[in-house]
Amino acid sequence: MTGLKNNLYNYYLLIKLFLLPLKNSLFAFFVNNFVLPVFFIIFFKFIFGDSFLERASFVITGSLIISIINVSLTTLSNKINNIYISDGMEYFLSLPINKFIFVLALFTSEFLAILPSILVVIILSNVVFNLNLSINIFLIIFLLQLAISMVGLGILIGLKSKNYNEVTALSSFCSYVFIFLSPIYYPIENLPKIFQIISYIFPTTYASQGIRFSMLGQIRENINIIYLNILVMCIYVVISFVIVAKKFNWSLETLKQG
Repeated sequence: MTGLKNNLYNYYLLIKLFLLPLKNSLFAFFVNNFVLPVFFIIFFKFIFGDSFLERASFVITGSLIISIINVSLTTLSNKINNIYISDGMEYFLSLPINKFIFVLALFTSEFLAILPSILVVIILSNVVFNLNLSINIFLIIFLLQLAISMVGLGILIGLKSKNYNEVTALSSFCSYVFIFLSPIYYPIENLPKIFQIISYIFPTTYASQGIRFSMLGQIRENINIIYLNILVMCIYVVISFVIVAKKFNWSLETLKQG
């Protein structure tokens, strides 16, 4: 029980530590979490015109998924890489924490940082466009599953990249693959047949469908699909944990050898 309390306390302290930089970038935080989401919705409303309401579920789902990818893939890989390159890993290795607490705290801090933008997108869509989107337990489950499923790849890119340019190029490439080869902004039927088949490899395909059904309140009539997607996403979550367990070496000796 004492070990659990210590882990929870260390987890809490690490989250506070990772959130500290926000104090020095409040303007950027405001722009990213409030200004850009508003601009994003208004921009697509202007582009799609009268057909916006028909495409709104895909537009908003795409917005949420891109935010998640940025956190779990792009930002996380950059931060891990920066910590390793700047020799900051030695400090964390000297602390009485394990690698899962470290990764979970780093991920949680980034997820908390984008949470306002997720809420703004959904609330704005309801207030301005009367879309009647809902925030429910299934939506939260899919968002968390998608975020965690990307952590393993984000960690791997951060560890294997030699510098900032390399980590940025790799994370950007993976992000584009997830975005364009998954039915995020458009129905899966709009993809060429071969890409439709390939799309089922990616967790974003299952998460995007679950997020849409959840937000639109179409849970009861699609409950079997939702449960199946949750189950598939659990597999990706497990894979992500395995990558962290196998590839993220947590020792000074290994760090020095690397």
